[in-house]
Amino acid sequence: MTCRSRINRRYFPLCPPPMVIGGLLLGIVPNAVLLPALTVILLLSATKVWRHR
Repeated sequence: MTCRSRINRRYFPLCPPPMVIGGLLLGIVPNAVLLPALTVILLLSATKVWRHR
């Protein structure tokens, strides 16, 4: 069995900008704001995955 990884050419260019923006926010926005925001995002994502059919 071989594993072939393919890059989704439409999705791949969308990945770096949020990471760069998040990295920049780490130095500007306090952790007291970022951590609850991240918690909300992760909970919403988990709910969306859980309800997926």
